[in-house]
Amino acid sequence: MKIAYVVPMLAPYAISRFWELAKIENVELHVIVEMNTSEGRPGWKFQKIAGVHMYLLSSYTFQNTHLFSKGLKKLVDRIQPDFCIVCNTAQLMGLTGLRKYKVGVVVEDTLRAEERKRKVNRLIKRFFLHTADFYLPYTTDAIRFLK
Repeated sequence: MKIAYVVPMLAPYAISRFWELAKIENVELHVIVEMNTSEGRPGWKFQKIAGVHMYLLSSYTFQNTHLFSKGLKKLVDRIQPDFCIVCNTAQLMGLTGLRKYKVGVVVEDTLRAEERKRKVNRLIKRFFLHTADFYLPYTTDAIRFLK
């Protein structure tokens, strides 16, 4: 089974998770990272992980573009995964259109996270969340959010 996992940045706590996932027999893991690093998060930086195919999206697209550019879809289509997991709606937007793989979205949002967003933004987010094939909610708040 081939999995593509898209993350905004490589968090230090995620490295061991990806490493363990890649050790599972018959799993080929591809991790796509949007940004190399962030000023506000020291230690969060792109790096290689043993047994994991790593991609830095900025090296596949023009600088200063966002994940919902054509670069993400082209890269995922080239990987040809069975499943693609994304971490936010912007990444989900980047995978719209015809695809031969299932797309899942990690949901960490809470109802409070939506309170200050404009109604049109909430509607767009809702529309794109409906395009996912499956959801990975981390909390009971995330489950309520999806309902």
